[in-house]
Amino acid sequence: MIAVSLYDDGLLVEPEEVLQPIDAATGAPPVTLTHDPKIVGPADVKGHVLYRHLAEDGSLLYVGVTEDIKKRLKAHRRASWWTDVAEVHIEPMASRADALRAELEFILSEHPAHNRSDAAYRTDTVLKRELSE
Repeated sequence: MIAVSLYDDGLLVEPEEVLQPIDAATGAPPVTLTHDPKIVGPADVKGHVLYRHLAEDGSLLYVGVTEDIKKRLKAHRRASWWTDVAEVHIEPMASRADALRAELEFILSEHPAHNRSDAAYRTDTVLKRELSE
């Protein structure tokens, strides 16, 4: 089982176990890992948030927008690349449109390794819809 917890700068995401298959060749039991990337920014923020997952070398692995940062980080820690995340940067934004604009800028300028290839198009489409309402 993989149990991953995130606790830093006041952010606590409860550990959750994820079942992993036993290796058929070795019969090895599931492995337990704990990975706690550094949190940069306010962990208890409410409202629209831009968050970025950075590798040890500072490269952008993933960028996203959410209104529930704790829930979103719980979802991301199940990703195969989660152990590559050295820091999570959290930035409160004034509006969803501002957050989407910032996300789009990061996607277009830094080409994060784990955002979907159509992320820029999808973010731009949502941003246009937000601005037209």
